[in-house]
Amino acid sequence: MVILGAEFAAALQLSEGTCNDEEVSACIVALLTSAVNDLKPKKTVSEILHLVVTSGAMSHLDPLNTIPMLLPYDDPAARELIAAMGECGLAKEVVMAAQEAVERLERLLHSDDDEGNDEEQLSETNEMTSSGTTPPKKSSILTQLTLLVDLYASAIPRLKLRRKSTVDTLRPLLQDLGAVLQLACHRGTIDEGRAIISSVGKLVEKAFDWVASVSEIDSEDGLTCKKLLHELLNKTILSYSRYIRASIAQRTFIECYPRFASRSSLESGWQFGDMAISEAIAAYHRLGINSLTEKSSVSGLVISAYSAVPEDKTDTLISQNLPMFISSIQANCLLEEVLSVLTKTLYTRQRLGAPEDLPPDISVPLCSVLPAVASIHPDAPTRYITFRVLSLLLSASVPQLSFQHLVELTRDSEFPQMRVSSVGLVKEMLLQAFSKAGQKNSLFLTPLFLRTFGPILFRPNPPDLFAPTDLTFSDFQENHEPERLVECLSLYYVLLQRDEGNLTGVRDEDVLKRTSAYHPNFITEHCPGKSRHCSF
Repeated sequence: MVILGAEFAAALQLSEGTCNDEEVSACIVALLTSAVNDLKPKKTVSEILHLVVTSGAMSHLDPLNTIPMLLPYDDPAARELIAAMGECGLAKEVVMAAQEAVERLERLLHSDDDEGNDEEQLSETNEMTSSGTTPPKKSSILTQLTLLVDLYASAIPRLKLRRKSTVDTLRPLLQDLGAVLQLACHRGTIDEGRAIISSVGKLVEKAFDWVASVSEIDSEDGLTCKKLLHELLNKTILSYSRYIRASIAQRTFIECYPRFASRSSLESGWQFGDMAISEAIAAYHRLGINSLTEKSSVSGLVISAYSAVPEDKTDTLISQNLPMFISSIQANCLLEEVLSVLTKTLYTRQRLGAPEDLPPDISVPLCSVLPAVASIHPDAPTRYITFRVLSLLLSASVPQLSFQHLVELTRDSEFPQMRVSSVGLVKEMLLQAFSKAGQKNSLFLTPLFLRTFGPILFRPNPPDLFAPTDLTFSDFQENHEPERLVECLSLYYVLLQRDEGNLTGVRDEDVLKRTSAYHPNFITEHCPGKSRHCSF
């Protein structure tokens, strides 16, 4: 029984004083139904919320009938009522209502708004309009899912185990929720996607604490529950990674190279993405997961990207996450996180002067996938950071492999942009060889360097580029050769300036003859009157 005050009794159209609990709940449901559907309701949802709160009647809300009705209703007061039911309603009923709502959303997403669904919704709309009601404004799918995740987070810790074990209780809830989250991942805004990540992180923490409170966490049931929670969090981050947008690659790059801070512009609102992923990382930590315990997993990658890297574990982090790096780069998923980890680990190796080169089984796969991102990724900062990561990788690799990779990039790359920019990488490796006294036997400081790169760099590409007599300067500018030409001449100048001992044979007479054709005078020869436009 419940004692009703005058205002609350009048709103419910009940007698003041003592009333039956079920009767009060039914009247509240009727009021909410009118508020959600009628053109002129007796009370708005906000007014009902105020009455329920001031009357202390939160426990009389009926989750099984109220949650399905309020969940699609786009109204702050409705969301507050749902949250209140999660905190105060019977935990078992709240979980049942949330589970049924998840199943309904799954059916809706599977139907993909087919023709029958549209007709059904249109029929329902016409019926409601003719009966003096108006269709309620709908919340988005991701907003509804966020509310359901929050309901689970509020109600699961209050569940009392009876016949079911923790595993039997959690498994259907988490598996169904994970399936719906994956189905809905393409249907939201950035803010909604971030809210999902944050809410799932909080759910994982609270559910894990509940498991620990009702069973031994190291028992078979406890470990299975931990695995289920871990899988849900991994699936969520993988599915909603596009919404994080915390500019972690740029922030890590600026941390390593502060001089670029003035030239970098972080994405607006990146802090909110950082806050969302921080909730997920906190959940990983609650599960006892860190970057060094996880091999090639979403959790290991994410934790490594947003945490400091132990200086003595850089090679370990690269090697154990390599498969994840490759798959993420190829799928363009969690790319910023990959670049963050590679930047900080390779930079740390270079700063500390790592005594050993990266083994080929690490450098070769990465060198095969990074050039494409550095060449054609739509985001300019991502292209630049990837290019710098490629430079760090070549510097850390076995010299013979770096030499061969550069040959392939300058000669065989399918991307014209990479054939141009890789000349700069050759110059960097050449300067690095000159700067290290102990590398006098480097392939870059032998005649093999010019025998290999000379035919690639010190002639037009294609070789007959200037053969047509009607070639105009505007035609010449329409391809990437002018940019490549500038880079090659810059490399040639550096080589002449630094190779005073003629280690590469750059001053040999036959070499000078072969490279003389690549002198800037050919512009004036082939494009008379246009040489003043040449940028070099």
